[in-house]
Amino acid sequence: VLTAAGVLQNPVPVRALVDPAASMEAVLRNLLNQKGYASLEAVQKEALAKGRSEGLAEGLAEGLADGLRKGILDLCEALDIKLTPARAARISKMETKGLDALRTHLKSQHQWPTGRRS
Repeated sequence: VLTAAGVLQNPVPVRALVDPAASMEAVLRNLLNQKGYASLEAVQKEALAKGRSEGLAEGLAEGLADGLRKGILDLCEALDIKLTPARAARISKMETKGLDALRTHLKSQHQWPTGRRS
């Protein structure tokens, strides 16, 4: 094992000098350690946790938008507001902020917003 205090973060096995696989492993370990990871498994674990978190946030946002769409459709039906194909298409493309504004308008004004297409 080769060591060099202040130069190498990890000792380098002598085998890494002659074996390409051992060399690549030593390089990978040192690069990971340089970035603050103990191992490739630590990187994978962090990536999995981040992916789950982002997936959960995205799923919640999609669920909220779907719920708002259903609420708008129910309001249109209950208030006898004609839901044309163009309006339905518009609703299906809207994001949460727009959907919530439309729902609030329908609830308070009992009519489709004027000045908007369809």
